[in-house]
Formats: sequence, structure tokens, C-alpha cells
Amino acid sequence: MTTQEFTRLLTEKAELELQFEYAPGRYLPPAYHITEIKKVQTESVDCGGRPHQYQETVVQLWWDGKEQRGRPMSARKAGRIFELVEAQLPLVPETEVFFEYGYGELRTSVYRAKGIRQTEEQLIVQLEVPMPECKPKVEWEAAQGTITCGGNTGCC
Repeated sequence: MTTQEFTRLLTEKAELELQFEYAPGRYLPPAYHITEIKKVQTESVDCGGRPHQYQETVVQLWWDGKEQRGRPMSARKAGRIFELVEAQLPLVPETEVFFEYGYGELRTSVYRAKGIRQTEEQLIVQLEVPMPECKPKVEWEAAQGTITCGGNTGCC
């Protein structure tokens, strides 16, 4: 999901509560906060020696483990946080948006939005941890068909 798609959804569904499901049936506590929105620029070189550059938007979600609230924040409030950020740090609308969260035994991880579910009261962002990938292998498979790492992929 792009940053633009997410912020548009916050505007269109402003009256709904914004909830995050980090595993099937496991949700952030309603008292979570959006503590930071990051504009991340990555420069890397893959195992085949090819350079890559890309940007991402990372929304940091946080809960202090103490605060209790019966209802999650509204999509409207989340949208206002994005507006505050945009006023000082313009985000790139077409970048993928990720969500960073962890608490207690759940180690902090960066999640991707794999889907959105809506109920009468909530907009639920279904999260998943993206798996690492071998870029040369993925690019080779896209061009040639399925193979294993190595061979002519340019992979180490």
C-alpha cells in the first residue's frame, strides 16, 4: 500500500477507529500512539553487485504498557498526524508505507500492510512481516522463470 493510498483511506474513513492487526486475531492495544513518521531513503548493493535506491514511509506505533483506553484513535486523528508531518517533511506519495511496532515479548519489527478490513466501527490494517528476498533471484525469475539462487542470476 502506498503512502498516498493510506492517507486517502484515513480521509475517506475519518469517522472510523484505526486498528492494527499484527497477527491473525492479535491487535495493538487501543491506547497505541503514532509516535513518529519516517521518510526513509535506502541505498544498497545486492549480492550480485547491483546498486539499488528506494524510499519508504515508516509509521512508528507505540504503546507504553500502562495507558489504558477503550477505543483506538480515529482515522481522522491519524490523518492529522500525517498532516503535521507533511508540513515539515514532505513524504513521497508513491512510496510503500510500513508500520513499526513491538512490545514485550513481541520484538520490534517493520510490517507491511497486506490488507484492509472494515467493520461498522473500525478500519483494520492487517499487517505482515515482509520476508527478505534475494533481489537478483527475484529479477531473474521475473525475466526467465523459476530457478534456484546461483547459476546465472548474478547472485553470490
